[in-house]
Amino acid sequence: MPELAEVKIMAEYINSVSEGQVYTNIRKSPETKVKTQMEDPFDGMSFTIEAQSRGKELMLTLISLGGEERSIKFAMGMSGNWYLASPGEMVKHAHLKFYREDGYSLMMVDVRRFAKWDWTESWSSKRGPCPLSEYEAFVKNIQASINKKIFEKPIYEIMMDQKYFNGIGNYLRAEILDRYSVNPFLPAKEVITYDLLELCHDVCQEAYLVGGGSGLS
Repeated sequence: MPELAEVKIMAEYINSVSEGQVYTNIRKSPETKVKTQMEDPFDGMSFTIEAQSRGKELMLTLISLGGEERSIKFAMGMSGNWYLASPGEMVKHAHLKFYREDGYSLMMVDVRRFAKWDWTESWSSKRGPCPLSEYEAFVKNIQASINKKIFEKPIYEIMMDQKYFNGIGNYLRAEILDRYSVNPFLPAKEVITYDLLELCHDVCQEAYLVGGGSGLS
């Protein structure tokens, strides 16, 4: 499943292949489970694309050549990823396609079909600050909540709660707790320290720099 590092890499990939490019339309695959209407977002007007990430969420901002903006928020599910297809190239499991003027297509590819998307104006209110790009806010959010009953749960469990540890999933959690050398079954409020929260930032940063979780030693 894509976690913080992978989603950040996706956003950078989208920006790298979209820089200076003009898009003309969007099409959904008939196989997708997502019902949101996507076609012709600007009534026939072309647009550019900019991407950004926040934890496990990815957002594309579409900017029409007339200056209007619309944003699409993605949850990448178990296997969602992005691919730039050459003209005429057939790509399996491409559930959302952004067509460019030059004939290339930016595709959201998802073998397991759990990825979701929708038009939005903001990030999800159910997810906390990103431990990498919003580290100070991430720390403050946890410190302000540490006395809540939910933090009596084991640390391994609370670290999967995206309201507090946005972007952290199985492999990042395992790596962080292993490096911190803590019993994962202890109550979160007893083991969360500034050092642990700093590790959340540092391990996410390391995973990003090595190209994702598979690059961590």
